[in-house]
Amino acid sequence: MHNTYRLTSLFFTAILLVVLWGFYRTYFMHFPGFNGFQTAQHFHGVMMMTWLFMLIVQPILIVTGKTSLHRLLGKASYLIAPLVALSIFFVTRMSYYKVLSDAGEAPAIASGALQFPLMIAFLLFWALAIWNKADSSVHMRYMIGTSVLMIGPGLGRALIVYFGYPFKLAVNSVDYIVMGIVALLMVMDIIRKQNYKPYLTILVTLICCHLIFTYSTGGFWQTVGGWISRNLY
Repeated sequence: MHNTYRLTSLFFTAILLVVLWGFYRTYFMHFPGFNGFQTAQHFHGVMMMTWLFMLIVQPILIVTGKTSLHRLLGKASYLIAPLVALSIFFVTRMSYYKVLSDAGEAPAIASGALQFPLMIAFLLFWALAIWNKADSSVHMRYMIGTSVLMIGPGLGRALIVYFGYPFKLAVNSVDYIVMGIVALLMVMDIIRKQNYKPYLTILVTLICCHLIFTYSTGGFWQTVGGWISRNLY
């Protein structure tokens, strides 16, 4: 079991490196001045880093026998996770108003189809992880679910910045990669006769998020996203 926790920590570390790589040219290299950036972006960056560092540390605390500190940090997630979601909301709202001024209402509503569903997915996976905290294997899988949501923004940005991918192609490519990773983890659980349902839940949620983005200009999201923009932004 300790090997599983070590591998999980390494997996989270790899995601952190992808995020740092993807956001280097568009954010981190502008330190310390950060000219032109808004508070919402800084808040989002801090919360993403906080969450990833927490994910990396938690399995290490278990391996090293510091379970009391692990539980304490887990309780801290009751504050950190909502703040992570709130940071996603602020960035989504910021993007909405930017696109609204540049391209109009329909494209602005469509822009929220990428981030808003991921915010809901993050809260869902975290809530399921907390709900199943007594079952360490299920708890860990849903925490992994929160981490794979962060692959997209980092890797997608890297594909755009370093390899010249168009925006939609980058998003779609990363979606398929992330869904493939989760599908592989689910198949491994099935082969090992372990509980595959958490990964199935995560995969179905990711597919739903992908479909919302794919059809963001259609009636469903324009209706739902329009309500969100009018009442929440």
